[in-house]
Amino acid sequence: MSYPLPFSETHRDCLQEVANIAMGAAGESLADYCGGFVELPIPVIRYIEPSKLSETVVSLQGAQRVSACAQSFATEMGMAYAMVVVADDDLATLAQARGLPLENNEQEQNLLKALTGVICDTCLASLAEIAERRFKVEPVFVVAVHEPLEALQLDDLVSVDFVTSVEINYQLEASDFNCDLLLLFPETLNQPLLDLLDQILLQ
Repeated sequence: MSYPLPFSETHRDCLQEVANIAMGAAGESLADYCGGFVELPIPVIRYIEPSKLSETVVSLQGAQRVSACAQSFATEMGMAYAMVVVADDDLATLAQARGLPLENNEQEQNLLKALTGVICDTCLASLAEIAERRFKVEPVFVVAVHEPLEALQLDDLVSVDFVTSVEINYQLEASDFNCDLLLLFPETLNQPLLDLLDQILLQ
């Protein structure tokens, strides 16, 4: 379940446009990594409870098991997160496409981290450029491996009541592979995020 966004429609549109640029750049990096064309829908913005994260990942609702990695990034505004979620079947498809073995937990986590790095590095660099900020980006870390989708939540990462989630689904053309990228802003960043969007709107 999502709740009304804590900012105006103008701010929402601005955030969506910023995310569209950054996530689009990340999609290009993913296309190079996968060796194909990646379809890019418009990012979806929701205001959610951390425990309800799984309900927002619409494209993965049919998945039996999922894995996820995240990367935290911080400025003077505070800490936010970028997260990549992929169904186990899609991770196996990616391994096959890249000619990589996927025979044990270490190989699975290495591929998951590599996929997350490819997507998040580009997305966060683009975000920093648009925002005219310097991000302190932490190493990629594993959030979930072979978990039921409904078990995916943010309670272990954030101790807040609400999070602004910006989600995009990447679908590789002519392939079964798809994954989701989410940008997650805890409610403690509501006002700093609004101030940043105001700054962008004035440019």
